[in-house]
Amino acid sequence: MIQQTDVDTVLERGREFYKFGFKTTNKFYLYPVLEKHLRRARSTTAESMATLDQQRALFTGSRRDYGQQLHENNLTLGNCGEMTAVIAWLIRTTSELASKVTMSMVAYTPGNDANHYFNIVTDQTASWPPQFARIDQIEAVAPSTGGIWVIDLWSKIACPVADYPRLVREKADAWTLQNKMISYPGGQSSARQFIDFIAMQPLLYEYV
Repeated sequence: MIQQTDVDTVLERGREFYKFGFKTTNKFYLYPVLEKHLRRARSTTAESMATLDQQRALFTGSRRDYGQQLHENNLTLGNCGEMTAVIAWLIRTTSELASKVTMSMVAYTPGNDANHYFNIVTDQTASWPPQFARIDQIEAVAPSTGGIWVIDLWSKIACPVADYPRLVREKADAWTLQNKMISYPGGQSSARQFIDFIAMQPLLYEYV
């Protein structure tokens, strides 16, 4: 049976990998909200995304293969999409969890302007696939989600899926109080505004 320590171990391995590398391209602090800061944020994000697009173009294969290539080549530039690839690889190479996982997926919102990716694992089959179509629906079906766990490296969260909506909102609130902004192709917003938007978007699933 998957335990909290199992998903915590994978999360910490992911955090250690990214700890001293390039930070994610879509988080930045705003002190205060001035147009010159907005212009700089847009410029920095555009430059980082151009480099990231070049990195992505080098790799083919599955998301887990991509994660292996990123990990083995110490390529830390990226956002939640890259992080789920690395976590998918670490799930299969972390013995404490790999021996227990019966199914591993990446859940994602498919929007072009703003999206989010996170990993889901389970040690069961009866509760699979997840019976929720959006993040904001998870709590309503919580009794049927036993045995499903989330690892969201971008948000630094590892938890039972029933706890995920609350924990990701709490993380977004903390970031917002710190004036942390989220930038994406369609614009930028506070962390809480971003998560509130993402929580209402349809979820798609990809086996990894």
